[in-house]
Amino acid sequence: MTAGPEELLERLREACADRYAVERLLGQGGTAMVFLARDLRHPRQVAIKVLDPALAALAGSDRFRREIEIAARLNHPHILSLIDSGEVRWGSARVPYYVMPYIEGNTLRDRLAGGALPLDEAIRIATQVADALGYAHREGVVHRDIKPENILFQNDHAIVADFGVSRAIDEAGERMTLTGFSPGTPHYMSPEQLAGESDVDARSDLYALGCITFEMLAGKRAFVGTSLQSMLTRRLTEDAPALGKTGVVVPAQIDAAVAKAMARDRHDRFATAAEFATALTGPRARRVSWIEAACLAVVALAAVFALIRWLRPSPDPRTAAPARASRLAIRPLVDSGRDSSTAYLSEGIHEGVADLLRQVPGLSLTAPTLVGDILARNPELDLRALARRLEVDAILTWNMRRLGDSLHLRAELISSGDGRIVWGGSYDRSMRDIPRLENEIAQSLADTLGVGRNSLARAGMERRRNVDPGAYDAYLRGYHVWLTATPLGARGAREKADSIGIYARRALALDSMFTGGYILLGSYYSVSAIRGWRTPMGPLLDSARMILTKALERDSAMADPWVLLGLLDLYSTDDWTSAGARLRRGVALNPDLVTGQQYYGIYLAEAEGQLDSAAF
Repeated sequence: MTAGPEELLERLREACADRYAVERLLGQGGTAMVFLARDLRHPRQVAIKVLDPALAALAGSDRFRREIEIAARLNHPHILSLIDSGEVRWGSARVPYYVMPYIEGNTLRDRLAGGALPLDEAIRIATQVADALGYAHREGVVHRDIKPENILFQNDHAIVADFGVSRAIDEAGERMTLTGFSPGTPHYMSPEQLAGESDVDARSDLYALGCITFEMLAGKRAFVGTSLQSMLTRRLTEDAPALGKTGVVVPAQIDAAVAKAMARDRHDRFATAAEFATALTGPRARRVSWIEAACLAVVALAAVFALIRWLRPSPDPRTAAPARASRLAIRPLVDSGRDSSTAYLSEGIHEGVADLLRQVPGLSLTAPTLVGDILARNPELDLRALARRLEVDAILTWNMRRLGDSLHLRAELISSGDGRIVWGGSYDRSMRDIPRLENEIAQSLADTLGVGRNSLARAGMERRRNVDPGAYDAYLRGYHVWLTATPLGARGAREKADSIGIYARRALALDSMFTGGYILLGSYYSVSAIRGWRTPMGPLLDSARMILTKALERDSAMADPWVLLGLLDLYSTDDWTSAGARLRRGVALNPDLVTGQQYYGIYLAEAEGQLDSAAF
């Protein structure tokens, strides 16, 4: 039984009534119908793709569900994420559907309607798609149906859709072919797919991307024929034509790269998508300038690129703020269980509470790193001596112990004047309650110190309270690796860097609204590009910009994304106007973010010649 769009729309509305308000049909293809819907839990539009009932019956709904679950693990800036799935009843059949973010932009097929694309645009799109494929292949997922219709654009960034569906169709075997369904799109299918081989791997995706790159540059497909059968025969028996022989003028390295990607024998193709992207972009002379040197120096001074949020040291007594302003220092959180496997917790909770307190007006917080450095050099200092050295009014001291899935934490606020305990609290919490724990401690300290919480601080605490616990745990683990990987000269930095990206993607997979996950992932792409840990640089910087922009869409009051985007303007585009605007915004949001002050100083010195203002 075949469902008409109107009938299927009503069935889908009934099936999704508790989660989505299904509005209308967006489009219909040979294998599915796509409907526009509004997410009732989050303020966003989504697209719901319902598979053709006949196709679902042949392939098996269980197979689709398993493959969609695998594809849902993927979290990458150039992959259209799967955020939900389910089944809708049609007669006696269970028809699978899956939910994706709604992308309002056009597809690559739409762009190709106007003919060949400019060289720079074509290479940029190809390398972005290659970056997405490389990530998916490392996760063990092969797309199998890369085609212009599956490449969408959001703010001019390429996004690959429909991971997981084609494998389910492949698994149905000959039944699909006999009924008219074909796994993959013939014009972009690899020879091994056309031959019906079962061991299709990542190199089939690279073949399809080679065909698409050829089409973007030539304005036509590589293989044509008087009929579909003659075209398919040519693909199986002939080598792909060289771009140069079609009248297209491209650099020789690009012609060779596209030809290799389209080799008939998979063993003659590139082994990975990253190799193809590197061959397309060629060896680039990295611009090692005073900007890069300054940026890397800042990383060394700050010990992180953007996620460690230092505050200014206590002000000079001669210019100190009014007495009503409280000056606070936080002693490093001690794990009394001495469990190295939970070191990420003590670091993360320490920084999490400090981050919330920084948003409280009237409170001056000494940089946690400064406190740690003084104690490391002077381990004999007692709390009152430490307070005098730091010139603060009070010190927060605390320790924790983990017992299975529970965490016991004891915190005390010690007055620097007479050493008395002005506040104390004991907390027994589940490991899943760490975001709320940080929120409670920060609120109690602010209330005890008699300083207010403005709307910005309240909003920050509310966001922290609502973060998915699993996502926050993944973020803390990635943050811990960041601390050890990003300082200049750190051992095994490049190897550690990939795990930062893995933790960030895990956090976002669990909570797509978690700003910290986007900042961590955007910072990872930025530093990977600048350090040369991954190539090619262009797609990495594009990914960083896209991710950091998403962070701002979710929380425009965070300083880090503004500062990082300003840095990317300084480093990669020389767009001084944009760099200045973004850096000023970041510094205004958090005047105590050292990286923001450093990069803004670079901007003032070079772009505006304000050497005195740039001094820090």
